[in-house]
Amino acid sequence: MERNVLTTFSQKMSLLILNEMPKAEYSSLFNDFVESEFFLIDGDSLLITCICEISFKPGQNLHFFYLVERYLLDLISKGGQFTIVFFKDAEYAYFNFPELLSLRTALILHLQKNTTIDVRTTFSRCLSEEWRSFLEESYPYFLIVADEGLNDLQTHLFNFLIIHSWARKVNVVLSSGQESDVLRLYAYLLPSMYRHQIFFRENKQNIKDAYITLLNQLERFKLSALAPLFGSLKWNNIMEEAHETVSLLTQIWPEGSDIRRVFCVTSCSLSLRMYHCFLGNRERSSVQETEIQQVNSNCLTLQEMEDLCKLHCLTVVFLLHLPLSQRACARVITLHWAKDMKPLLQMKKWCEYFILRNIHTFEFWNLNLIHLSDLSDELLLKNIAFYYENENVKGLHLNLGDTIMKDYEYLWNTVSKLVRDFEVGQPFPLRTTKCCFLEKKPSPIK
Repeated sequence: MERNVLTTFSQKMSLLILNEMPKAEYSSLFNDFVESEFFLIDGDSLLITCICEISFKPGQNLHFFYLVERYLLDLISKGGQFTIVFFKDAEYAYFNFPELLSLRTALILHLQKNTTIDVRTTFSRCLSEEWRSFLEESYPYFLIVADEGLNDLQTHLFNFLIIHSWARKVNVVLSSGQESDVLRLYAYLLPSMYRHQIFFRENKQNIKDAYITLLNQLERFKLSALAPLFGSLKWNNIMEEAHETVSLLTQIWPEGSDIRRVFCVTSCSLSLRMYHCFLGNRERSSVQETEIQQVNSNCLTLQEMEDLCKLHCLTVVFLLHLPLSQRACARVITLHWAKDMKPLLQMKKWCEYFILRNIHTFEFWNLNLIHLSDLSDELLLKNIAFYYENENVKGLHLNLGDTIMKDYEYLWNTVSKLVRDFEVGQPFPLRTTKCCFLEKKPSPIK
C-alpha cells in the first residue's frame, strides 16, 4: 500500500517536472538578473554534481573538495550571494552508500569550519514549517537543485524539493548543464508559475503522505544496511561507541592534534571493535542460518581487519608528509578491492561516518580542522596495499625513513589504546596475514 502511494504520486510529480523541462530558459544568472540577488544551493545536489564530474574518481576526496570549492568560488567571484542547505532527511539517501555518507559529513564540516560560506543544516525537510518560514524571510530568487539522484529514491527527494520551491514562489535552477565563462554563469532556469502553486495546493495532503512513505522506505534501507554488519547493535548504540572513542582520545592526547591523525586512530579503533563484535555475533549464531551468515559466509578474520587498519594508518602518515606534487605523480593501481573485502570496507566507512558525527565532542579540545578535505586517499591506500602484496613479498624493501615509521608506530599504538576490549597486534610487520586485499589481474598499474 505504501509503495503504491509513493509510486502513484511520484509519477505525477515527475511528469509535472518533465513537462516543464522543455520550457526551461537557458539564462545567464548573474547578468540577466540582479547580481545582488540572494539564492540557495541544495547541498546534496552540489555533492551529487561533483561526484558525477568526469574527472572525479571514487576515493579521490581531495579532488572532490577541489571541485566543490572551484564551483563555489566561481559563484562568489561573479557576485553570487547564497546559502547552502543540507536537509537532515536527505542523509537517508546515502545509507546504501556509506562512503558517500562520510564524504557528505566531511563536506558539511569543511564548509562550516574552513570557509565563510553560510551553511544551514538545521532544517529537517523541505516540507517543514521552519523551512517555509526561512523562505518567507529570506525570499531567495532561485534554488539550485539536481533533477536526478543516485537512485530513484534520491530523485524523489529532489522532486519534492523542486515542487515545494515552486509552490513557495522560488524559481529552480538545475545543477546539471551549467556552463561558466569569465563574466557569466549559464544554467537552465525553471521559473515558479501559478500552475505550480495550484498543483501544490490541490495535492498538499498527497504530497505529505507520499513524502512520509518515502522516508519510511529510506528508514528501512538504513536498518537493512546496518544489520548485516552490526547485528543487534542499534544506531544509537554505535553512536555512543563512537562518542566514547572520541572522548577517550582527548584523555590520551590531552595536548590536542589535527583532524587527519584523530580521524585515523578513532575510525580504525572503532572499526576494530565493531568488527570484533560482528565476528562474535556471527560465531554465536553459527548454529542457525542468519542474514549475517548468508551475506558473509567467507568473512575475513579480525587480524585481516587489523592489517587493513595498519595500511590505513601508514596511508595517513604519507598524507601528513608527502607534498601534493609527489602524490600527484603516484602510479594508478587499476585493481579493485577483492570481493571478500567488502564487509571490512563497508564497516570502515560506516565507522568513519559515526566518528565524524561526533566531532562536536572536541569542541573544547585543541583540534585542527584545516585538513577535513584530505582525510583519506584511496588511490594511495591501494598503492600501499599493492606494494605489500606484490613487491615487498618479492624482496623489494623500501626505506621509508625514521620519521614516517615513528609516526606510523605512534598512530597504531594509539589505536591499540583506544580499542581496550582486546589486544591488537604489534605495529610491525604491517602485514601479518596472507589474504589478498586486491584482485589478481594482469596489467594492474596504469
